Amino acid sequence: MDKTLHCIIVEDEPIHSNRLKKLLATADKQIKIVAICTNIEEAVDSINKHSPELVFLDIQLQGDPRGGFELLKQFSRPAFDIVFTTAHIDKNILGIRRCGIGYLAKPYIQDELDDALSKVGEKQVGQTGTTQLETLLHNLVTEQMDEQLLWLNLTEGNIPVKIKNLIYCKANNEYTVMYIREETENDKIKKIITSKGIGVWTEYLTPLKFCRCHDSHLINLKHITKVFKKNITLKYIPDPIPMSDSGKERLDLLIKKTSSFQFR
Repeated sequence: MDKTLHCIIVEDEPIHSNRLKKLLATADKQIKIVAICTNIEEAVDSINKHSPELVFLDIQLQGDPRGGFELLKQFSRPAFDIVFTTAHIDKNILGIRRCGIGYLAKPYIQDELDDALSKVGEKQVGQTGTTQLETLLHNLVTEQMDEQLLWLNLTEGNIPVKIKNLIYCKANNEYTVMYIREETENDKIKKIITSKGIGVWTEYLTPLKFCRCHDSHLINLKHITKVFKKNITLKYIPDPIPMSDSGKERLDLLIKKTSSFQFR
């Protein structure tokens, strides 16, 4: 890093904040801790006072049932980057990862902290990092699942995509091709290649009503028009999508929980 990063730690357990403070001193001498906060109100006041570039934010604050995400909701356009911290891997972590944001697991390990700091240093603070946070903030305050955003890291640039516009994903060796509907009069389908494998996208998207209907295909249930024995037809897609026996079992279970479709 070529500049001092002023950071705030939001953590209500001294054992963890002290550990993080010690590792930060070892990791990078150009990081200055300007405040350690134990609740949301303290953190908001400290951010407004110190204008930090980086915040270490505990997702689960024992003293505040709202959790660390409440801090993010206090800033419509965050001018700081965040490294989330957690002692429990749960659905909150998936929500963070869908937005292209990393996290640190407790107890902290020096190598993982160094990696997180390296990624922060590679970002243009207040630009790339902020856009990812704005994507997460959008998802936190958006009740409709279809309107939530998925962050795609691409070689030509990073973009957020609405869940409702992602028709399906297709494996392409270690990459994944996303078929995305553009919101135009012609409903044009755009193909985007991402560096993550389809297994990662399956993990991210299955809780959002997507189904791995085949080893190489992950579909959005919202766009199913008909389900046959060996394939599926999707809205906007001219060719049928293949379906395996195990994929059909998964799809049957999801459909029963979602809505009725016509089977043949």
